[in-house]
Amino acid sequence: MARKLTEEQVETRKRLIREYVKKNYSANSIQKELQKKGLGMRRKDLLREVRRFRRVAKKSEPEKYIPRKYRLVAPIKQIAVYGTVRGVSRRIEMYGTGGELYSAMVRVSKYPPEKRFVRCHAGVVEKYLDFDERWDEHPEVLS
Repeated sequence: MARKLTEEQVETRKRLIREYVKKNYSANSIQKELQKKGLGMRRKDLLREVRRFRRVAKKSEPEKYIPRKYRLVAPIKQIAVYGTVRGVSRRIEMYGTGGELYSAMVRVSKYPPEKRFVRCHAGVVEKYLDFDERWDEHPEVLS
């Protein structure tokens, strides 16, 4: 558990950060030096202090600098609907947000897909439905 620093230690830490910034130390180097002296702090807070001393503004769109494979994706839900049409099984898998899935489910509950298996975004589901056919029974839904 982290211990609370005294006012004197906090002032010493700020003074050291200011000195290290003047010497052009990187944030990593500053953090290591502070940890050696028992004055470590959270990286986020340290970066804020370093930016303040260097008078540098925080980058406006930080997500832009994160590689795509590490970015968080928008929360997307998936639903699979399957049943039979004239004895032949058909399945459609859809993904999207709640509102998109709801409107797609209204259509899919009445009309089956044209092909036996379809995977698509809920927003374009109408392109894959066969409006001339009907399900034999009410289709099953997996979510």
